[in-house]
Amino acid sequence: MIGILVLFNQSNAVICSSGTSRGVRNPVAQLLDSGNLVVRDEDDLIPENFLWQSFDNPESTFLPGMKIGLVTEGLYVCFSSWKSIDDPCRGNFTFEVDINGLQMYLEQNSVAKARSGDGIEFGLVGCKKVYYTYELVDSSVFTRIVLNQDGLIELSLWVDRTSSWSRYLSAPIDNCDTYALCGAHGSCAISNSPICGCLNGFVLKQKNDWDKANWSSGCVRRMPLDCQKGDGFTKYRNVKLPDMKNSSINESMTLTLEECGGGVVCGGGLEGGCIEDNGETSRGEAGRECGGESMVDWRRDGNVGRFRVS
Repeated sequence: MIGILVLFNQSNAVICSSGTSRGVRNPVAQLLDSGNLVVRDEDDLIPENFLWQSFDNPESTFLPGMKIGLVTEGLYVCFSSWKSIDDPCRGNFTFEVDINGLQMYLEQNSVAKARSGDGIEFGLVGCKKVYYTYELVDSSVFTRIVLNQDGLIELSLWVDRTSSWSRYLSAPIDNCDTYALCGAHGSCAISNSPICGCLNGFVLKQKNDWDKANWSSGCVRRMPLDCQKGDGFTKYRNVKLPDMKNSSINESMTLTLEECGGGVVCGGGLEGGCIEDNGETSRGEAGRECGGESMVDWRRDGNVGRFRVS
């Protein structure tokens, strides 16, 4: 016996199969209470020994206990939308983990449409595993996350009384969740009109574009920085951390808090430190140890910054 799960159509033609790198004597297919469909040896209940499991091959649904990201060395998992409400073929939207920047992206045809902010916890296992998962505090509650064909991520709860799913929340929430909507050095507030504005010390880069509600050009510095005269970060609350898509983790570097310098990130704010223009772009390092805190250097749009995450 081998242990390959095969799906046939009415003509007995193979639609798909699970595949396996090894065979077992008594293979069984079992639907676990978690919703995970597994192929395993009848006498082997150890998850690491499963021949195949649906949790490693998700489509549009993300259940408690599933993992997305670099689940194990050599296995990267994401989930994607259906093509339409009644066509389960792979659609245009995917939700995946950026294992370098430790953030999550909603993409349409490989183009970023939205990203997570801070406050997301990832499982890190020696950098050979970098993944996001979630568990329920109350196991009696049944929940699911679905990426639908329109690119909405919906969290639903099962209601016994109606025997149906009830949508609890969805994302993106509003237009401010749109990826890079306000451009470099811009910020978005859905209660403002226009919703995009510039951070302190910055001015519109292309005013004509902004007058037409096209804010993607972002903002530029009002005047050059002078770190010797006290220029530094201004604290902002309730904003996302910088996009770390092009960051990398340096495990071998350790710094003291004094050597860390730079700004401090706490409670969604950013303060202290200084940044300098040096012409380097799109490179960063994350994960330096700083007295028990994480050190992040980033370089983007000609700027270099450093901050601590506590």
